[in-house]
Amino acid sequence: MKTNSETLHVIENLLQRYAQEIEASSAKPLTKKIYIKNTQNFVRWIAGDFHPGKGVQANRKGR
Repeated sequence: MKTNSETLHVIENLLQRYAQEIEASSAKPLTKKIYIKNTQNFVRWIAGDFHPGKGVQANRKGR
């Protein structure tokens, strides 16, 4: 984990609020999806549950 559990809890709550605001916005569906997914990945990275580029490398090996 890259941060303590209390801080992570606050960040996850803020992520939920952010996602709600994005969903309520007038942005196009794909834009909303990208904003939310990228932010979720960042929070996962903070939690130590995401490693940028790993999925891309695994997909390339499977081809």
